[in-house]
Amino acid sequence: MSDKTKRHYSSSGQLHRIDGPALECENGTKYWCQNGQLHRLDGPAYEGADGQNIWFIRGEKMTQEIHAKRLAALSLPPLLNKVVVIDGFKYILG
Repeated sequence: MSDKTKRHYSSSGQLHRIDGPALECENGTKYWCQNGQLHRLDGPAYEGADGQNIWFIRGEKMTQEIHAKRLAALSLPPLLNKVVVIDGFKYILG
């Protein structure tokens, strides 16, 4: 049986994708990662095949409520989700 897991890596070999999950497992579990850390601003960074969702910002695990409060506290909404490149690495601001 072949492994149908989809993986996206940065040039430095870290799980990394800015426009979707960096890791999509055959069973349906999805992980959103940037620069090797679980990170997602527009939803849970972990979506389990069993329906479990876990929210992370820059590798920090939090509840959905805290995640929403952190996003609401951002003071520069025009920059939210803007992609910038620094030293060859892509980052989403937020």
